[in-house]
Amino acid sequence: MLDEEGDPVVDTVVSFAVISGDGSVSPASDATDEDGAAGTVLTAGTSTGIISVEVSWTDGTVDLADTVDVIVVYAPDNIVLTPKTPAVGINGNVDFKATVTKDGDGVGGMEVTFESTNNLGIFPSSGITDETGEINIIYAAGTESGTDTLIATWTDEENGVRLTLTDQSVITINPGVGNRIKVTPEDTVVVVTEDATIVAEIQDAYGNHVDATSTDQVTFTTTGLGSFGAKIINDDGCIEVSYTTDDSAATDTVTARNVSSGVTDYSYVTTIGGAPTGMYLYAGDSTTVVGGIDGWAPGKWKYLSISLFDQYGNRTIWADYYEEETHKVAMTASAGGGHFRTIAGTIVDTLSVVVEGEYTDSVAEGNYASSYTTGVYTITATCGAAQASKNMIQISDIPDSLYLDCDSIAIPAGSDTTVTAIMFDQYGNHCDANDARFADVEWEVDEGRGTLDTELSLIHISEPTRPY
Repeated sequence: MLDEEGDPVVDTVVSFAVISGDGSVSPASDATDEDGAAGTVLTAGTSTGIISVEVSWTDGTVDLADTVDVIVVYAPDNIVLTPKTPAVGINGNVDFKATVTKDGDGVGGMEVTFESTNNLGIFPSSGITDETGEINIIYAAGTESGTDTLIATWTDEENGVRLTLTDQSVITINPGVGNRIKVTPEDTVVVVTEDATIVAEIQDAYGNHVDATSTDQVTFTTTGLGSFGAKIINDDGCIEVSYTTDDSAATDTVTARNVSSGVTDYSYVTTIGGAPTGMYLYAGDSTTVVGGIDGWAPGKWKYLSISLFDQYGNRTIWADYYEEETHKVAMTASAGGGHFRTIAGTIVDTLSVVVEGEYTDSVAEGNYASSYTTGVYTITATCGAAQASKNMIQISDIPDSLYLDCDSIAIPAGSDTTVTAIMFDQYGNHCDANDARFADVEWEVDEGRGTLDTELSLIHISEPTRPY
């Protein structure tokens, strides 16, 4: 009770009474405390419905009153689902019973719904309890092993009040007979003399995992390119073995066999070459014509092909399994020699390429362009510890100019002398007159002034110089 100022009214007796509905209050009156509060206890009768309770106060001249409605419902207070932790095999059945009670007594006519968390079985979605408060259902497990939780629920809503009771059981669905086998990985790539882990999982006819109980349940064999370590049962209940490759780059077939059923499965292990220790550099004919940097005309550049080999002679693609940038093949030419062309056509002094392709025919490719100077130059290719080189003989281009070794000469009548013709290409390189690409030089002399012996006149000069 509060006064007009909103302060508590202390030590004032108020009255309580049931004005409608099946119920009673006790005590019928109570004095307010220091907070202005007084109270009573409402006891519901045997009927459901609404009980209206009134609280009032009067001093003979002033009457105060208020009411509250209490909804009375009849509901069970417990539900129990049994059994609690059953185990069943795939395609097996479990009999469940849900019991709804109030004060320990079964309550009939209650609707109970059922659901599961993993949907591994089939069962009725709902049912009505009998006069003993019980309902029986059958849970039919499927073909997938694992755990499933079955939940039984009673729910009612009356006069706006929702009541819910639940209980649950955890079902373990065991796999069937382990008559199958599954091997992982199906395919794997391993560097020579390194190890791979092969795992065999025992399964039932539906592919459910079955824990291994002994390493003797599975045997492993190969086609002869590798060897096995000791078998173990790993934390996942599978049988595991370490497979060590030999020094041959090839594909081995690992066969795992389920001893009890004879069923097999396979893992294919591809062994590849290891770190490159050897290299082969192919450049075709070592002769190339000078002047290949600008024109890239046929004969002025050479296609290069590099193959890498490990210490066992296996072809290898090193950059696939290590840092690509630090394991590329780098190609350089000796001073004064040519240059290289990238795939994009850019001219570079050092060409860096990756060995690519299948393991059996892997190569790195590039192009070498000759410089403008004749001579013998060396192409060097390196990758890690592997290195190879090739001498490139750069020869002159086709003749562009021809000179005699003298402007004029005086000789006595009837005497002989030798005159030499010297040819140069467009870059100033001396052209060898014996080169089959060049046509013979044609000579002539003023009529009546002498005779020519061209065989004596064509003399090779090893270090010629231009006359200007």
